[in-house]
Amino acid sequence: MISLALDLVGHRTRWIEDDGALTSLEPASYESLWAALQRIVQESEQERLSLAGLVERARQLGWVTTREEFARIARRRWKAQVLLESHQLINPWVSTSALYARVMKDIGEPVDAQTFGLVLMRELELEAPPEARYISQQLGQAEAVYYVDRGIYAHANALELPLAELEAIALERVESLRHTSHAVSTATLLDPQAFPKHIHISPMLLRDLMGRHERIQVFQSTDMVAHRDAFDGQRKTQLEHVEEILRAAGCALSCDELCERMPEHVSFHRGAVYACLLEARFALKLGQGMFFHRACIGLMPDFLEALLTASREVLRAQGSPLGAGLLLERMGTPAAAFLSALPLGERVFGALLAEHPEVLKGAGHLLMWHEDGAHMRPGLAALGELLGEHVVMTPAQLMQGLEREHGWAAGSGALYYVLELAERAGLVERVFGKWRVLAQALEQDIFEALHARAKENVFPAASREAAGEDELERWARYQARYGLHSP
Repeated sequence: MISLALDLVGHRTRWIEDDGALTSLEPASYESLWAALQRIVQESEQERLSLAGLVERARQLGWVTTREEFARIARRRWKAQVLLESHQLINPWVSTSALYARVMKDIGEPVDAQTFGLVLMRELELEAPPEARYISQQLGQAEAVYYVDRGIYAHANALELPLAELEAIALERVESLRHTSHAVSTATLLDPQAFPKHIHISPMLLRDLMGRHERIQVFQSTDMVAHRDAFDGQRKTQLEHVEEILRAAGCALSCDELCERMPEHVSFHRGAVYACLLEARFALKLGQGMFFHRACIGLMPDFLEALLTASREVLRAQGSPLGAGLLLERMGTPAAAFLSALPLGERVFGALLAEHPEVLKGAGHLLMWHEDGAHMRPGLAALGELLGEHVVMTPAQLMQGLEREHGWAAGSGALYYVLELAERAGLVERVFGKWRVLAQALEQDIFEALHARAKENVFPAASREAAGEDELERWARYQARYGLHSP
């Protein structure tokens, strides 16, 4: 009704149901605008962003809005948290553990989880503090936060000794356990004669420091540690625990999921688990921190090897990048169909093929043969082929082309990452914030095509009549920059 009333008095508006917003932009332009704003927030890597700054960036992109409207839509669209008193938006793409680490750094002294929760409630304008267990989980994932005593955490800057000195002390203790076959309490490793009386290193802090070493196993709710190369107690080694859990799961798991599935009396630092999986011969790395046990593939070794050999030949003959899923479709064998039906089977297949030295794996789960030893990334190679054929394409058109021609199997985030790499490498150029062209193909006929399409798509006739002076000035600057003539 409001949109109709505005239309009657001469204001072209559209109602965006999902955002509960009125806009004069075309639906495609409106979505492109929010995609551009999302990239700005993601690329900032800041934990908090000024609403006024975001509103100004939105105005530069062609949308005049207010802080209140932007905050309301950001809550609905991004599930973002807005600090009303300071008029700031908490970046929803910054990890919670990184945000907690920053708050811990600002505190500047050791605190327990309950006190830290009250600080979070005040700093982030929360209605209630997070649960202590959730806080402990997030702080345990923050590399710069240390468990200095039972229930007490501190940022590396708040430790009594420089971090480099503490890590050297911990490394000495790790070396001392290299030939010890049983678990040892860290309290016994702290020789009082080695430290001045005014310096205090707790057993739990030493446990945390040592537990970050890939060869050390720690035990839950104790200060016990063991060297996994020499430990022969009744408890399994870290590698045995990880393999048993991954095999029993029968699916891909992340390091966090592996740590959560550890037996009640055992715990390992997630960084040590990740390092262990990188070395383990039984584990396939699927990307995004996910690992899969080879024994769970379910194919006979002979059938699997025959499929991989034939697939490498197809990649060699193809020359251009192919997605793992599209390659499985082209194989058309029972073994390929079996892998396609496996959960994350395309990733498993890609990880197996990428173990061959002449197969490269890249963004979008693309695979490419590189017999000549070149290290062109598959995503960049596929992008270059598409732009070489079409010259001028939007990101949406690129995504469709990559899916159709190369079997791209990732979201828009991976696509923008490849586009940024291509832009840095001088393979593509961003023109007027929307179009992307090959930098080597900047010829007059390309600009004429760009001019014809941009005139109608970026500035339709009706919107040009209603456009403000700033938009027309930007359009004129764009034409002057690229030598285009006014229509």
